[in-house]
Amino acid sequence: GSVAARPLGRVVLDVGGRRFVSSRSTLEAASRYFSSLLERWDECADEPLFIDSDADAFEEILSYMRSGVLLLPQHDERLCARVLLQAEYLGMEALLVEVKA
Repeated sequence: GSVAARPLGRVVLDVGGRRFVSSRSTLEAASRYFSSLLERWDECADEPLFIDSDADAFEEILSYMRSGVLLLPQHDERLCARVLLQAEYLGMEALLVEVKA
């Protein structure tokens, strides 16, 4: 095994080549996609979980998962659109409902 084992419950993600670290509970609580994916995930695996997605959009989504507050950059409509597309893909109903309200 590896010398510096990752703490249980910690998930390392490789999103479009960028590394993100979060708790399993944060990811599962906000996203049907992660809830389903992490059911089959080997928690002892050394490799990061690869998500073929837009890292900039994911950064905004992860911030929302952690805080429950959606702060989309008003000056960047393209990033906003990518965040919404990714939220839809990840099955994040709460975020989508908030945006449409």
